Amino acid sequence: LAILNYWMSIFMWLVGILTFLVMLYAAFLYMSAGANEENAKKAKKFLIWGLVGAVVLILSFSIVSFTGSLLTP
Repeated sequence: LAILNYWMSIFMWLVGILTFLVMLYAAFLYMSAGANEENAKKAKKFLIWGLVGAVVLILSFSIVSFTGSLLTP
């Protein structure tokens, strides 16, 4: 169980960093879009998927923590 917890922690950190980078990229695209509507739409899509990734990360962390607490005496 300790090994699974270790790898889950590493996975959570990597997904969190990836989510942050996607949202940072979306912010950069949105700021540099100017009058280009296509780039603004692309930035909004990246931002939405970044937020979805953040929600999935939080939910998966909650589920893993909850099940871990049930399995630990």
